Amino acid sequence: MDTIKKILWKYKWKNLTLRKALALYIFVGFITAILCSSVFIIFFENWKDIVFQVNGVQGVEMLLHKGNYQVISAEEDSSLEKVTRQIEILKFMEIVSVLICSGGAIVCVSHQYYKRKLEEPLRILKKEMEFIGRDDLSFDCSYVSNDEMGQICQTFNRMRKQLIKNQENLWELMESQRELNAAFAHDIRTPLTVMKGYIQMLLQFYPTGKLSEDKLVETLLMLQKQTERMEQFSLTMKEIHVMEEWRVNRQPLLMKELIQQIDVTLQGLPKEGKEIYLHVDTHKDKDELICDKNLIQEVVDNLLINALRYAKKEVNVFIQREEEGLYIYVKDDGDGFTKEALMKAARPYFSTTEGHFGLGLTICQTLCKKHGGELEVLNSIEGGGIGSVYFMTI
Repeated sequence: MDTIKKILWKYKWKNLTLRKALALYIFVGFITAILCSSVFIIFFENWKDIVFQVNGVQGVEMLLHKGNYQVISAEEDSSLEKVTRQIEILKFMEIVSVLICSGGAIVCVSHQYYKRKLEEPLRILKKEMEFIGRDDLSFDCSYVSNDEMGQICQTFNRMRKQLIKNQENLWELMESQRELNAAFAHDIRTPLTVMKGYIQMLLQFYPTGKLSEDKLVETLLMLQKQTERMEQFSLTMKEIHVMEEWRVNRQPLLMKELIQQIDVTLQGLPKEGKEIYLHVDTHKDKDELICDKNLIQEVVDNLLINALRYAKKEVNVFIQREEEGLYIYVKDDGDGFTKEALMKAARPYFSTTEGHFGLGLTICQTLCKKHGGELEVLNSIEGGGIGSVYFMTI
């Protein structure tokens, strides 16, 4: 029971504010100084009586006259001068003892106050500053007390945690910026590849006269569209800091216009001996979609690039219009997704092919979600992989 009382008393004492603790220390020091001074005063007063008795002085009175002590007695005694000096010495020692008690009390109070209320938190704060100076935020500067020093330590600890959080946010921002830069480099390759395909066709057929003027104009218009698409994409990427900030610009668009836009991309992609087949619901060509055609084009481009990379002979693209949305399936005849790829395909920087960022499906997933849809990867029962995307178009 006594131990519990001591612990509670120590806890209560430790949680006193600095002002209350200082007032209490001063009060204790003041009482201690008075008690010690009283002891010394009584001691010296008794000593004076002993001096009188030893010297045989009776009925003595002490008078202060012009700063000098005098012993007045009814009887003349030759030892009165000696007694006067001794009394003066005792009186001086009495004053000195009072000053020593007062000074000692001040020193003891100051020492105990610093040791019990200031020393430990100041040591913790100093150590925390040393750690922060080394850019090390691992030191916990918690100090269990509700006084001002405890509050300061808690404030420093919160500041340390906020600095850690700020560093984590900075790293996340840098990582997001890295992903954004990689995504820009990844996605800008598709329109460049399409443009390259059309330019190669012009260089191959135009000098020999095998390219009609109408086909030439049509090809140039295709190149112009791809150039405008690159320009629009560059402006979009300039305005955002992370992919999640991509703004969906929904506008009315006929189904056939979207199909034509996708078909233009299919024609310009380098197929390297592979074939791309487009399958659409022709009876829904006139359906109106409320969608962001550039966003959908980015997703389709990434799915096509991935499919062509793994396809052996052909890639099939299926576009289906439903009541509230649009489904697009891109199927290749390759080996399909591995078990690991099925689980991690949409994760940033996951790639089974050396030299690729591994951001294609990550971008698809992000943009699909922005458009109220979803991305799914699976293997076909006939062999090969399927990239399935859904967009809400109402």
